[in-house]
Amino acid sequence: ETLISPDRQLEETVAYSERPSFGTLFDSANAYAPDALVQEFYRPSSDWIADAALVITPDYQRKLLAFSGDGSQVTGELNTFEVLLIVRQLHDSLFTNHEFGVLFVTAFAFVLFTFLVTGMITYRRFWKGYFRAPPRNSGPRAWWGGVHRLFAVWSLPFLLVISVSGAWFFLEHFISIPLQSASPDGMIERSEALPAGFNGETLDKAVALAQDAAPGVMFNYVRVPAFPDQVIFLAGSDDTILSDPGTNQVTIDPTSLEVLDVSRSGDRPGVERARDGLIQLHYGHFGGVVGRTLWVIFGTLSTLLCIAGSMIYAARTKEPDTSTGAAKRLWSASLFTRVGYPLFVLGLAAVAVLRLS
Repeated sequence: ETLISPDRQLEETVAYSERPSFGTLFDSANAYAPDALVQEFYRPSSDWIADAALVITPDYQRKLLAFSGDGSQVTGELNTFEVLLIVRQLHDSLFTNHEFGVLFVTAFAFVLFTFLVTGMITYRRFWKGYFRAPPRNSGPRAWWGGVHRLFAVWSLPFLLVISVSGAWFFLEHFISIPLQSASPDGMIERSEALPAGFNGETLDKAVALAQDAAPGVMFNYVRVPAFPDQVIFLAGSDDTILSDPGTNQVTIDPTSLEVLDVSRSGDRPGVERARDGLIQLHYGHFGGVVGRTLWVIFGTLSTLLCIAGSMIYAARTKEPDTSTGAAKRLWSASLFTRVGYPLFVLGLAAVAVLRLS
């Protein structure tokens, strides 16, 4: 999403310590869209990605603004804001945004784990096969079988993490886990969303107070009140291992600038810490760019693993006297592939249109 949106890329990298203040971004956003309501700020973990702000126009349209490296001006409006949302909803619940969709998706974690265990049992001494090239003189079935095993052992650590964390996401729907967080709203009501005279300087004072209340936290999300019962809400990351960045939270009264509540990731109960760690591992959020790059590589290997398995099936169904291609043999393999897959894709498209339009 970042690569296809040039406005999200900075001409020169800017480290977190050198980023403009959130107050500077607030004033720049108000200057760019004076009639809009500035609601949220996003600060990425990568030095080469621009800060962004979500604003709501008078006709209730959402716009995501990108800022220059010094935050003095808005460089453009990001048209790809919904791409991540669409992919996330497809991955989490097949666009249903319903518990049934989540359970349907996460149930396959148990299937994946079963494949991993049985694969390690049938592939004897798999720990020695990381660099064993498949034979090319034994026919396509043997060659694709070797490729399949090779991709499997390479992606084994990744798939174990995905299956275990996915199984937890399934089981937690049947377990009551109270999640600790700073109370974001409803603590104080005002006549207006923002007090008179609220500007970037006021927001900077609030951020400084939050920094004093939660030392060591690098805030990467700030929400400004949009309704009279809302408060200034800040979230960020610290050096707690495998912690969710959103679990370090501070809430501040926008009128008195009083710190109302503080929640730190290191103070969360053990079950919540474990859940945070599984989320970080599942989505590859650990280790910054290095972690995400590893997960892209492993995800690609997992996709190739599926393709190799399909090619094994195609080679197995090939008759000696036919020149039918692998794709056609896969397509004609069964009624499920000819009818089931197309119906599944059409159903996904219909749900997506209903949910996202």
